[in-house]
Amino acid sequence: MKDHLTLLYSVSTFGLISVCMLLAAVRWFHMCKPFDEYGDYYYPARRMATFFMLSTIVLMPYVWNPMDLEAWLLMKCYLISITPMCSYMLFYRYFAFREYVHHRKFVWCMTIPVFGFVAFLWVASLLPDFTFSESMCSLLLAISSVISFVFVIVNSVFIFKLYVIVHRNNFRDYSNVEDFPKEVAANTWFLPILYMIPIWAMVYFDSRIIAIFVMLWVSLLDSTFVIAMLHPRRKFLNHEVPDAEETIESPTEYPIENVDTSSDISSVLVIPNDTVEMIKHQICMIVVDKKGFLDPHLTLTSVVEQCSFGRTYVSTVFNREYGGFFEYVNTYRLRYADEYRQNHPYATKKEVLEASGFSSRSGYLKARNRLGWDGE
Repeated sequence: MKDHLTLLYSVSTFGLISVCMLLAAVRWFHMCKPFDEYGDYYYPARRMATFFMLSTIVLMPYVWNPMDLEAWLLMKCYLISITPMCSYMLFYRYFAFREYVHHRKFVWCMTIPVFGFVAFLWVASLLPDFTFSESMCSLLLAISSVISFVFVIVNSVFIFKLYVIVHRNNFRDYSNVEDFPKEVAANTWFLPILYMIPIWAMVYFDSRIIAIFVMLWVSLLDSTFVIAMLHPRRKFLNHEVPDAEETIESPTEYPIENVDTSSDISSVLVIPNDTVEMIKHQICMIVVDKKGFLDPHLTLTSVVEQCSFGRTYVSTVFNREYGGFFEYVNTYRLRYADEYRQNHPYATKKEVLEASGFSSRSGYLKARNRLGWDGE
């Protein structure tokens, strides 16, 4: 029975390493056309993800001898320290492109001590006559736990900031809540938690049995992550890829589509009064006169495309003069809904909402609550 368990420990870990090697090859060599021509732009975390997948090869000493204490210590320290660090690095590289470009050296310098620590444990596990004392094992595991805790906290702060950005720009760019492009962030923010809970359980209980399930679980999550990222989540405007300089400055560099950065400069941006009036006139013509607000999928981008001014100016005018794009458009929708209800007393609620530009009742209620609407 003991031999069977030992074999199972080895096989499960070798399975994780094999899956990661395969995923690393897929992530490195596979890029969808025509995006492969501009791989660095459309797959910003490709090299990093490949590197982290390949790093699982250091777990081979545990495959050879899972009952060896140094190999088991390597396994625990690797998973508890490298996993949250990788999560943070990938999130930061993918969602905070500007910051990563400007702080790339600092970010990578943060990883050097962690990888150096793991490399030390790896070398120790390869030495045949080398053994750690019990107190040293406890110290090394404590260091790994501190590293894990620090990166989990940093990850949590970053994810919270990401949530704020998504929430803010959803209302700024879209007129219906169902159109909010929150899928990428919403489907990935919890991944570090899913990774870490079973790993912490394995370390806390010092259980190789739990480690078997951790290997299977991490293999599944890694596969899901890579498959989800095979197709690029970025769009480019006018079917042109910006050059490196534009990529750093452009607000479209984020995988969250159409992130509006005008709010960052709206407090200091000076727009001449005559220009403001011209923009207001164009906005009114597009949204009101042409009844653009009746389009349930009207976005700030579609309005900007019809204006003769840039996105920053148009967005700033929306925010300063009307409280925001979402507020402006839905004010007219709510008015129209009240008028439609009065003119069509036998119309159902669904008919009223669809005729007024709302894509659902939840979107209608969200708009009413946000605007404090007193209509019927």
